[in-house]
Amino acid sequence: MTPFIHDFMVDLRRGSAIQRGRRTLSQGDALADQIVVRIADGGKQIDLTGIGVSAKVIRGDGRTVPVVGTTEGNAAIVVLDADCYAVPGEIRVSVAISAGETVQTVLVLLLNVDTSETDIVVDNGEIGDLSALLGAIAEL
Repeated sequence: MTPFIHDFMVDLRRGSAIQRGRRTLSQGDALADQIVVRIADGGKQIDLTGIGVSAKVIRGDGRTVPVVGTTEGNAAIVVLDADCYAVPGEIRVSVAISAGETVQTVLVLLLNVDTSETDIVVDNGEIGDLSALLGAIAEL
């Protein structure tokens, strides 16, 4: 399954970018969104081989979720894990690249996690009991 891709271009000569996401995330998702930051320097693409990628995701409850990313060519890539979607509200994703002792935030992305469920599930006869519900989820 391919995650939704949020694609951004950042030129180091212009500084880090702050962006608002174009789509809403859903509470309870996992590995459903990939953030791709293409890095250039003065318009020229930079090869990020050997560069570290990480992100800090601040959730709506104020807790920070650390995420480790990867590189591919000139792209720094981060995939949001389940903890990033756990709490409804705005999240702030700060993507950074690193080499040696240098750490540089290249993108701050503001996204919203929408509530997709409540604490009370109505038994409408479609799923049945909890074990049937868990079995249906496992089949997905």
